[in-house]
Amino acid sequence: MGAIMRGKQVIVVGDSKQLPPTRFFTAGATDDYDTEEEEEEAATEIYESILDECSTIAGLPQWMLRWHYRSRCEALIAFSNHHFYENRLVTFPGPYVADAQGADRCVEFIYVPNGVYIRGKGQSAGTNREEARKVAELVFQHFDTRPERSLGVIAFSERQQTAIDDEIRHLRTQKPEYEQFFAEEGEEPFFIKNLENVQGDERDTILFSVGYGRDQHGKLSMNFGPLNKDGGERRLNVAITRAKYQVKLVSSILPQDIDLSRTDKRGPALLKYYMEFAQRGPSALAKESTVSGAAEFDSPFEEEVCRALEERGLRVHRQVGCAGYRIDLAVVDDAHPGRYLLGIECDGATYHSSKTARDRDRLRQQVLEDMGWRGRILRIWSSDWIRNREAQLLRVVEALAAARNADTAAPITPIELQEVPEEVPGSDPEEDEPSQEELLTLSETDTSPEVLPEAVIPYRACQIQRLGNPPDFYLLAQYHPGRITNVLTYVVQQEGPIHIEEATRRVVAFWGMGKAGANLVRTIQSAASRAQMRRAIQIRGDFLWPVELSQIFVRVPTEHAPVRSIEYISLEEIAEACFLRVRDAFAIQPDELVTQVARLLGYNRTGPKVRKRIADGIVLCKQQGRVEITETCVRLVPVSDAKRLGAP
Repeated sequence: MGAIMRGKQVIVVGDSKQLPPTRFFTAGATDDYDTEEEEEEAATEIYESILDECSTIAGLPQWMLRWHYRSRCEALIAFSNHHFYENRLVTFPGPYVADAQGADRCVEFIYVPNGVYIRGKGQSAGTNREEARKVAELVFQHFDTRPERSLGVIAFSERQQTAIDDEIRHLRTQKPEYEQFFAEEGEEPFFIKNLENVQGDERDTILFSVGYGRDQHGKLSMNFGPLNKDGGERRLNVAITRAKYQVKLVSSILPQDIDLSRTDKRGPALLKYYMEFAQRGPSALAKESTVSGAAEFDSPFEEEVCRALEERGLRVHRQVGCAGYRIDLAVVDDAHPGRYLLGIECDGATYHSSKTARDRDRLRQQVLEDMGWRGRILRIWSSDWIRNREAQLLRVVEALAAARNADTAAPITPIELQEVPEEVPGSDPEEDEPSQEELLTLSETDTSPEVLPEAVIPYRACQIQRLGNPPDFYLLAQYHPGRITNVLTYVVQQEGPIHIEEATRRVVAFWGMGKAGANLVRTIQSAASRAQMRRAIQIRGDFLWPVELSQIFVRVPTEHAPVRSIEYISLEEIAEACFLRVRDAFAIQPDELVTQVARLLGYNRTGPKVRKRIADGIVLCKQQGRVEITETCVRLVPVSDAKRLGAP
C-alpha cells in the first residue's frame, strides 16, 4: 500500500485483500501466553489501514487495476481470483494444461503423513520438524531440477520458519556444492519467510509449509494461529500469490481433516479449499473451470475450425483459461500431454469483446507471448477460412511442425520476457511495434569467402535490432532486470568469451546508447551474476564465457569485422593463437612469435601493451603444456610430453 502525490491530489494505492499493518514486530517481550497460538494471535493484531479508512469515505472514487501479470501459469491466481476478487481480475492462460500432473502442475500438493505439530511450551513448541525436513529436501531438489528458477519458502509461523531454516542449514553443511544458490546477491535470492513479512516478495517457485497438524497425542485442533483471526484469510492470499511459475503446498494434514463444523472462521475454510485446489487443480473451482474438451464454443466458426482439426487426429481443447482472456482453441502436445503445442485464436466474441484495437491485438498478443506462447499463437480469420479452408488448415499444420522443431532443437532464447514490459512514460501506446519474430535477428556480417587457417575464424560482433530507447533500458534495469540478463546471455552465447566492458557496450547499444560508464558496467555485472547463478554463462575474471565451449577459436578481423583492443581478447584465445603460430613454424624466436601473433590478431604495430598481453599468452600456452620456452626459441612440446602434461 502506498500514497502517490499528483499535483494537489493524493492517490492511495493498495490491495484490501492482502495484509494491512499489524503489531507483529511490536509484541512485548514480557507478555505471558499459555500457548504458542495465543502468542501468534496477539502478535498479529490487525490495525485499520489508510486504505480501509479511505474506502469508507462516501463519494471518493475507486478504480480497480484488473490485469494480472505476475503468474505465468493462470492456475496460480485462479483461486484468489475466485475467493478474494470476485472473478474480476483479467488473467491470461499459459501453454500448460491446467489439470496436468507431476512436474507440469502449477499448484502441487505434497503430503507429509508422519508430520507432527508440537503444541505446548518449550524450544520445539509450534514446529513441525518432519514437515520442515521435507521442505528442506524440496529446496535442494529444486536446485537440481530447476536451477534457473528463483525460489522462496513461506511458513505459516515464525517458529516453523526457524525450523525450516535449521533443516536447510544442516543439509548445507553436507552439500557445500549448493552454496551458490544461497548467495544473497542477485536479482531474486533465495529466502525463508513467514506470512507476516513476505508480502511484496515474489519468486518463480514458492514452497509453502502449512506446519499445523496432529499433535504428539494425535489430536488435530482447528486453531491455525493467525489464520483464525478476523481478516486472517488475507494472510493466505498473500502466501499463495507470491509465485510466478509454481507453488508447492507442503502439509501434514489433508483437506478432509479440517472440520468446518468446529470453526466459523473464514481463514481455515479457505485453507481447506486451497488444499483441495492444490490436489485437484482448477477443476476444483467448478465455476471457472472450462479447460477441457467439453467447454462451450464461442462461435459456430470456432466450432467448425475445431471439428476440422479433430478430423485430422489432433486433440483440441477449447476456451482455455480460468477467467478473463481465453485461448479459443489449443492443440495438446502428444509428446508432452501436460502442455499445449499451439494456440489458435478465431475472430469471435472473445476477440471483439476488447474495447480497443490496442487491447485486441498488441497488448493481448504481448501478454500471451510473455506467458509462454511466443511463436505458438496462430490467428485464423473467418474471411480467410471461408475463402480457402484448406490453406488455413495447412497454416496450422506448418505452425505445429515449427513448434515441434523448436522443441527438438536446442535454441537460444535471447529475449524471454520474464515480466510484462510496462509502457514507457511519454511514448505513444498506439504506435506500431515490431513483432517478437522481428525483434531479434543476428547480423549477417562477414559473408565474404575468405580462406582462413584452421582454428581461425572471422570475428563477428553480436547485433540485435533496436530494442528501445535509453529510458526503456533504465526502466527495465529497475523493474524487469531479467530481460537485460537474457539479452546479455544471448550476447555471451554468440560472442563469448567477451570482456565485461565490451559486453556492456554491446548490450546498451541495443537501447541506443553509445557509451558505457561505470554505472552501466555495474548493471551488466549484476546481470552477469544472475546469469551465472542460472548456469547460463561463466564468469572468469573480466571475461564472460558460454557455459559449454568445446573449442577455443582465434577470431580475427576481416573486411567486415573490427579489430578488438588487445585487453578485450581473452588470454586463452591469445594462447591458442600462439600455439597455431608455433605449430606452423615448429620453433620460433620469442620476438618473432609476438610479431606474428599480433599480425594474426590484426595489429600492424606492436606497442608495449600489445607485446605484454601476447607475452602473457605465450606464458599461458606454456602452462597448458603445449609449448616450451628456451633462451633462443619457443617450440612445440613433444607429443609424448604434451600428453603427459595433459595438453588439449
